[in-house]
Amino acid sequence: NMEEVKDTIFKGGKEPLPTGLYPATVELAILKESTHGAIGVELHLDIDGRNHREDIYLTNRKGETFYVREKDGEDVNFPLPGYVTTNDLAILTTGYSIEDQDTEKKTVELWDKEADDKIPKEVDMLEDIRGKKIIVGMFLDNDYGTKNIGTPTAPNWVDDTTKEYKLNSINKIFNEDGFTSGELINEMEEPSFIEEWRESYTADYINDKTVAKKRKAEKAAKKPGGAAKPALGGNKPKTSMFSKKK
Repeated sequence: NMEEVKDTIFKGGKEPLPTGLYPATVELAILKESTHGAIGVELHLDIDGRNHREDIYLTNRKGETFYVREKDGEDVNFPLPGYVTTNDLAILTTGYSIEDQDTEKKTVELWDKEADDKIPKEVDMLEDIRGKKIIVGMFLDNDYGTKNIGTPTAPNWVDDTTKEYKLNSINKIFNEDGFTSGELINEMEEPSFIEEWRESYTADYINDKTVAKKRKAEKAAKKPGGAAKPALGGNKPKTSMFSKKK
């Protein structure tokens, strides 16, 4: 059986949503691997009849779910933001962490950037997460466009700094009653963080991602050797962090 899901491509179509809290239903949650080896979840949400699609990466290309930052003179491991988001999603919808999720092979029609159309694809579906209701804390972002500096068969998408556009991204996930995963784990009687989030991020808030990217590019340009060059994907063996498959 073929399942079809509508993607929203912001090319003069529907305008992205303003920053805010939105009830949503998980249509698809697909485990995927990037061309560089990072593990992520391709998430499709139904938000009041419109589709929101977002890739959320829970590991880096080394398979690590953390990054290292100095704190009090020592290197400390902090969880990647994408790991936090996908783990919250898993806990809030199934009661188990993202590492404990099983996948099932499914064939669905998905938008393909190179084909510029929907094509059937076999995917690893996080089936237990599908159909669950959540609340998403959604940002309205300002970000760069992308361009492919690779080939159609071996794409390498990088930022196109000549183009800026607005799109939505998930900042925080709550269950349908407004609880965070931490509040559920700590058996809080009433949710509280959702109100803090609502007060902090009003509808006029714009998360400008270009600011940090410009700062990073300027820092890289000052290093010996000039500006950083985008990395191309290699052919090294990749090992998935998900060992259980149905």
